[in-house]
Amino acid sequence: MYLIGNGIDIHRIEKQSDKTIQKLGGVEFNLDYKVIAHSDGDIILHSISDAILGALALGDIGNYFKDTDAKNKGINSKIILKKCLSLMHNNKYKISNIDITVISEHIIFADHKEAIVNKLKDLLNCSHVSFKATRWEENKLFIQCNSSILLKKY
Repeated sequence: MYLIGNGIDIHRIEKQSDKTIQKLGGVEFNLDYKVIAHSDGDIILHSISDAILGALALGDIGNYFKDTDAKNKGINSKIILKKCLSLMHNNKYKISNIDITVISEHIIFADHKEAIVNKLKDLLNCSHVSFKATRWEENKLFIQCNSSILLKKY
């Protein structure tokens, strides 16, 4: 049996006066922009986590990690992903493949795609990871990530 899920995460970004460390796809980058978020702002891992939960019909990451809860302030998104992967394994599913698209005008991914794909293959224990990036083509101070996932029963 297969289950399909999708996840979307979108956040505002702000230009920084100095380079800042930002986690995206579980990889740290030195960027001119910061993702404004309650957690560490890794929209890629959030989108994947929501896709897993959606496929399993278990709600969204807000059900498990409320952004109104002070204990989740600055939380490492790998913790969120690990919880979702645990729920997936408890339900006897594994990831068959995942397709991810990031949309950002100011954070450019061309030089980072391989590092993100390799990190995600490791984090997800999945060899079929597709990562794409595109742009708004206008001066939008947002970043968005869309993930589609196929889970397979084992």
